[in-house]
Amino acid sequence: MQARGIVLILMLHECKINKIGGCCNYKEVTKSATYEIVKRSLDILFSSFLLLFFSPTLFLSALAIKLDSRGPVFADTPERIGKNGRPFKMYKLRSMIQNAHELLREDPELAALYERYKKGS
Repeated sequence: MQARGIVLILMLHECKINKIGGCCNYKEVTKSATYEIVKRSLDILFSSFLLLFFSPTLFLSALAIKLDSRGPVFADTPERIGKNGRPFKMYKLRSMIQNAHELLREDPELAALYERYKKGS
């Protein structure tokens, strides 16, 4: 059964081998419209299933963050760059106290900890 799926995916691709500067080979893969539609449909189907499956855990985690500390449940994350250079907003649960970076910079007792954090990032 799995081999048939692999063969189907290979049939939906058109491969072409090119050379870069006469020294290195690479495969240029052109994907058919059917492949793109099937892949997008499966991506949406599986991500929806996983979101439903993990939603109780996400809800309990968000509730624990809200009950434990003040501030937003989600971390302030910058926009990311996605497919074809389109920016998108990523959401993630907050794992530190609100304004942790500012507190690390301003508190003299935590200055050494902040410096170690910066070196590791």
